[in-house]
Amino acid sequence: MKTRCCRSAVAVIGALLATASVSACRASHSSAQPPVPVGRCSAPDPANPVFSHTSGNRLLDTHGRVMVPYGITVFGLALRDWQAQEAQDRRQITAAITTWCTSYVRLMVAPANLLSATPYNASYLAAVRSEVRLALSYDNDVILCAQTERWSGHQPAGGPTQQTVRFWQVLAPAYDHNPRVWFDVFNEPRLHTSDVWGTWQDGGTVAGREYIGMQQLVTAVRAAAGDTNLIIVEGPLAAEALSGVPSHRITGTNLAYAVHPYGQTSHADWSSSFGQEAGTVPVLVDEWATSSRPKHGSCGPDPGAWVPAFFDYLHAKQIGLGVWGMVPGVLVTNTATFTPTRLAGNFTCLDRPESAIVSKNASSNGAHAVPQAQGVGRLVQRYFLRYARS
Repeated sequence: MKTRCCRSAVAVIGALLATASVSACRASHSSAQPPVPVGRCSAPDPANPVFSHTSGNRLLDTHGRVMVPYGITVFGLALRDWQAQEAQDRRQITAAITTWCTSYVRLMVAPANLLSATPYNASYLAAVRSEVRLALSYDNDVILCAQTERWSGHQPAGGPTQQTVRFWQVLAPAYDHNPRVWFDVFNEPRLHTSDVWGTWQDGGTVAGREYIGMQQLVTAVRAAAGDTNLIIVEGPLAAEALSGVPSHRITGTNLAYAVHPYGQTSHADWSSSFGQEAGTVPVLVDEWATSSRPKHGSCGPDPGAWVPAFFDYLHAKQIGLGVWGMVPGVLVTNTATFTPTRLAGNFTCLDRPESAIVSKNASSNGAHAVPQAQGVGRLVQRYFLRYARS
């Protein structure tokens, strides 16, 4: 999470080979690095400084050093059958921290599940707290994200509503003043209007439904939980870009902006989507992936040719990276050992029935092995090992 360099690149490689240490120098990323042994993450230090505040375009820890977060999204709590997903979630959380070297996990939490009883579903809140407690026991940070997409069993909201406010009024006070728990206030707003950024910021009526703006939502979360927790605000149109942020800044303290740059494969894409904004405000890529799954632009250019450059770009700008997700066919080939996907030979889309299995895994937190899937799991794991724990 910190940016200091601990040893030379040569020493790091030697240490990886000779002692399986995961202390790594923050030298520039190289696709020529040797494979990382699974299960070799260094143990987090319980005294490790945690988030303190934002300053300009940076997140700072309690010693005033820049924090660059690295994490994986876990989404069982967003599903309608969340009770059946708890064991799988816990395995994913443990694997993300202990074998993928994350500095945080991002938990997708469904407002419809939490508010399924009056005043709230106590069993569901207990499940959320249990997963958060597991991650915190490893001294990882946690991002809690309001998730309304279709797999929750409900039609997704295009943007935040009063239900979203009620959700945070229940959830946020459970973690007020805990600097290790951050609030991603709404996953992938998708309001298609003639004034996308104005509606995103201040709300409005779209297709006959009333939505609140991100400014109102952030203000409500702050009222519920104080100003210690980092609040993350995703851009509109499924968080694909932050280009309108300079003219539509959300006011408040300890705010960061998130982008999900699926299908963006060039320096020009990254710069226009979020790189320029990262010069003035804190920016996180808190959800991203590419694999042989035929979605999210994954079957375009060979990722072996551009993903290392993407990682270099993020590292140079000190932008955190969060990836999705630990289901077979995307980051991993199975959930028995969470073996990472790799790139080998020609990069092609999976054909049926393999693509159908991956789609099912992706929509249901499934565990069906897809050993033939290609993907960037190994590249992600190496990137996290080098930087997330150094």
